[in-house]
Amino acid sequence: MTYPLMSDLRALGVCLDTAKQSQLLNGLTNLEQALILLDKLSGVSDKVLTNLLTRDASSTPQGTWVRVVDATKLWNGSFTNAGGPAATGDNFTLDMFIPSAGTWSLTFNASKDANNGILKVFLNAVQIGVVPAGYDLYAAALAPVNMVTIAGLVLTPGRKVLTFKIDGKNGASGGFEFHTKHVALSRTA
Repeated sequence: MTYPLMSDLRALGVCLDTAKQSQLLNGLTNLEQALILLDKLSGVSDKVLTNLLTRDASSTPQGTWVRVVDATKLWNGSFTNAGGPAATGDNFTLDMFIPSAGTWSLTFNASKDANNGILKVFLNAVQIGVVPAGYDLYAAALAPVNMVTIAGLVLTPGRKVLTFKIDGKNGASGGFEFHTKHVALSRTA
């Protein structure tokens, strides 16, 4: 399922009277929240997506995080800490707005390669997924498609903070890199 385009938001606004338009847009702080609300009004509230090739991380407390064009990666690019010397502790956060309560799963691509580190994922500062080890993203040869799914996340509506953090590396790895681009939260129940 894909999110509607901005023209769909404008079209909805044209269909509503001024008071309803004001009510619809009051309190929204960004386009992502507006699109989620539009989808909710349309009966779609089961997926929250973000693309790091087009959206900045909410914060980058450690590391030099950049977008790179790379024909060997999924969708020919990635959001990565390879913009500077990658190190253990490199991390970034994403603020995600959850529109409805339920059980959700988190899915993201974490390509594997010879210079990648071990990734830990946190939701509101609590580690999720493979705990405590994290995800070893080392591979002797590039594996550009490595979809990670963390299921069974019971969430309430509102802002959630996802943190992706490098915490060490496989002994065979030449570095601490992490390459991703697409993050999705999908309601499963």
